[in-house]
Amino acid sequence: MGADTNLYRSGANELKTDDNLTIGGLLTVQGVSAELTSGTASPTFYISNASATDTYDPTIAFRTGASPTTKQSIWLDDSDFDKLKFGLSSATYPVLTLGTDGYALFEIPDNSATAMEIKEATNSYLTFDTTNGAEKIVFGKDLEIGLMNVDADSGAVNFVNMDISTSAPTSTVESLSIALDGTAILTVYGESSGVAGTLQNARVGIGTTTPAYLLDVWGTSRFGSATSTQVVFGGYVQSDIIPYADNSYSLGASGYRWSNIYAATSTVGDLVFGNDFRITESELPAVAGLYIQNAVGDKLMTIDERGFVGVGTVTPARALSALDSDSPQMRLAQTDDSSYSDFQVDALGNLTISLSGDEMIIPDDNLKICSGGACPAFAGLLGNGNLVVENDVFIGGNLVLGDANTKTGVFAGLQATSTLATVDISGVKGNNPVVRRVSVYIDGDPGADTNVNCRLGFYNSTSTTENNLITDYYFNLTYTETDGGANAGETTDTVDATAGLAKYDLIRYLGGTAENIRLVADPSDFGLTFTALAGAHNDNTGVARVAEITNLFQLYDADGTNTIHAKLENLSGLNNAVNINMIIELQ
Repeated sequence: MGADTNLYRSGANELKTDDNLTIGGLLTVQGVSAELTSGTASPTFYISNASATDTYDPTIAFRTGASPTTKQSIWLDDSDFDKLKFGLSSATYPVLTLGTDGYALFEIPDNSATAMEIKEATNSYLTFDTTNGAEKIVFGKDLEIGLMNVDADSGAVNFVNMDISTSAPTSTVESLSIALDGTAILTVYGESSGVAGTLQNARVGIGTTTPAYLLDVWGTSRFGSATSTQVVFGGYVQSDIIPYADNSYSLGASGYRWSNIYAATSTVGDLVFGNDFRITESELPAVAGLYIQNAVGDKLMTIDERGFVGVGTVTPARALSALDSDSPQMRLAQTDDSSYSDFQVDALGNLTISLSGDEMIIPDDNLKICSGGACPAFAGLLGNGNLVVENDVFIGGNLVLGDANTKTGVFAGLQATSTLATVDISGVKGNNPVVRRVSVYIDGDPGADTNVNCRLGFYNSTSTTENNLITDYYFNLTYTETDGGANAGETTDTVDATAGLAKYDLIRYLGGTAENIRLVADPSDFGLTFTALAGAHNDNTGVARVAEITNLFQLYDADGTNTIHAKLENLSGLNNAVNINMIIELQ
């Protein structure tokens, strides 16, 4: 160190200079600062023990360029509790501030550039974006806050997942709420099942932190739609859905209709259809009924509180009542209106049934015509398919009966009390034949007045013993002799002066019931057509009387032997011999 230098020793372990000192062109010491150069006059960084604003702010500055400008600085801020700061310069915001007490601060300048990013290799973990108008924090990976995870992958199953790793007593509430100004808006709710990692009663509450259902909305709710019309609901959604305003919205449309509506109990007003047909409530006091009306309000059908249905009437008197002044009032049709039966009730209450077909059929049942209310019990019906008339039957045309087989018996020379004969009717029309008619009459001229008391029995045996009796009939046959050229105008004759016939009674016993039957004249043929007795009669001729049974009855072959026989018996002695004929029609 020569005399031309300002570098000298100022004491032990101390080297001083009174001016700037340059060492090998790399280090220049200027007063309170030092610069490290690159071998030229352009320093890379400098070290200063003070700044322009503070008395003691040591600074390390890094500079580049042909005309060096400071790019980054590290300084100790004497005016800020000696905090160590990193930044562009002490005149700008520091990016990183470290305090002597462990304090740390990151600051980002307000500009349009990406100010800070944390990466692992080339993978971005955290970015602070200060771009004007789009400031945000970008997480490149999952964000875990305590036990809550936010998945960064938009395709993840759990977008937000808050793990509960510790067990809690059963039903302990474990929920996550989003609140504004202390008011919970949305709550994700669950309850502990008592086992760590499992949950029960998972629910979502809107406007409530204690949802009772999977989705519990407390308060008025509005649902948007594909059109400008919105649906608004208010009230207690649990018990009923209340429109926000009367008639404020439509449920469904003609093009988008509900397939089915299921409800345990529904209360509605009128139901109006697209063509203005409607179902309305009854207007009658104390009647809980329904009307079906047309577009002009005519009540077409009524269902009252009893379940009675009225067509054309609002006061049905029966389970089904049809009221219409047009005739007929009701039609039953098969497939279309080409095959039908019409029912008409006139002003007097008479019923007319009009058929497009040829027959009115009552299969496997009886048709009963009675006067008054209930029909009396009719004994002796032969199964089903019977026509029963309580009073008279008037037939304007012919009465045609079905085919029948006949059995006849001719019993000649009857005089003493005896069994006349038997007629075998077994196998005729089956084992259980129906007897449609029995006629018994005196044949020929006995020559004197004759009265024959008879019994006709039907037996289920060849021997015709009484223990096999099915039914029997008691009657008498009478022959009246005429003389003196009597005619219908003479009152001294034994012939009835009015009808030309003598009248006798046949007493028939059937099931314990006595019945009077008029005797008729000797038949001129099997069809029982009789010659009227009017005018004169020849001497020594008579009028024969026929006993006839015309009520149907069936003979049952109870033992299946197929041995049904008819037996005619004479119950009284006769003064002269007579001939008896019998005809039995079986069906």
